[in-house]
Amino acid sequence: MAAEDRTRERGIIAPAMPQGDIIGLAPPLRLTCEEVEEVVSFHRQRRQTGAGTNAPTNPFSDQGYRRMTKKSGHKSAVWLSGPNIAAAEIAASIGYTAVVLDIEHGSFDLCTLEQFIPVLKGLELEVLAKVLAPERGPIQQALDFGADAVVIPHILDAAHAEKTCAFTKFPPHGERSFAGGRTVAYGSPDDQWFVDQDFKTRCYPMIEHAGALRDIGHILSLDTVDGVFIGPSDLSLRRGRGSYKRSEADFADLKAIAEAAKAAGKHWLLPAWSVSEKKFGLENNAHTLVLTMEHGAISLGFRDAWNITAQLLSPAH
Repeated sequence: MAAEDRTRERGIIAPAMPQGDIIGLAPPLRLTCEEVEEVVSFHRQRRQTGAGTNAPTNPFSDQGYRRMTKKSGHKSAVWLSGPNIAAAEIAASIGYTAVVLDIEHGSFDLCTLEQFIPVLKGLELEVLAKVLAPERGPIQQALDFGADAVVIPHILDAAHAEKTCAFTKFPPHGERSFAGGRTVAYGSPDDQWFVDQDFKTRCYPMIEHAGALRDIGHILSLDTVDGVFIGPSDLSLRRGRGSYKRSEADFADLKAIAEAAKAAGKHWLLPAWSVSEKKFGLENNAHTLVLTMEHGAISLGFRDAWNITAQLLSPAH
């Protein structure tokens, strides 16, 4: 009798994969069927009632922002620079709907990325892969691993966008190569699968070069482009303003991009760390706001704990 059959005979679900086992640090988790049903029932009740736990609750869970995101389709994302499963789980539990994986500047390698994306999808998070470079290989690898969208950095102008974004769609609309595997459930696709993939897989060239901003209308008109992702810091540098200061000129550029996307009927996405950026994005109907980045959130938490303790040690206390 196979091991799987024996475990089923004894009423055991095995082997479930805890997060540590993905990188070889934990043994397989084995639960009885009764234990699995108890866990599922607990979380189902918690989602339905918002009760059943002593953990701190999300202040937005029963208020306007979460309701607004469900009603409008607006996405709230977190920026991850590495395969931090705990951060993804925390984000999903709070109510974030998407993650941006910074493959370009982060610590992802191909093996890790191939394993991490299905974990995120299992958490019901949309995966936006900010790829390594505006090239065929990095774009197709992220899509083959199951990313919902690719964010393509360093698009220079409309001509560059037209050539590069073609790698995200299959012929006759684009130049994406078929790989099989995960995206076709390890089977053989029919003709409709290619049509559905082109529709569901989103392509977001980054607007972070002066030439791309100049050609924003043309870029958004491309059939292979589903929207644009703004890179405010690089755009400020390349527009001769130095570091990104959230100045009037910076917001004028953001406004021009938002209005061009609205006119084209396509998405625009913004990393919005500050209150002013969040407010701007909400007022101008951003499809996705990246509300925080992994390193910034960790730094904020560490600093807050430090400052509270320092205040307790001050003479006033």
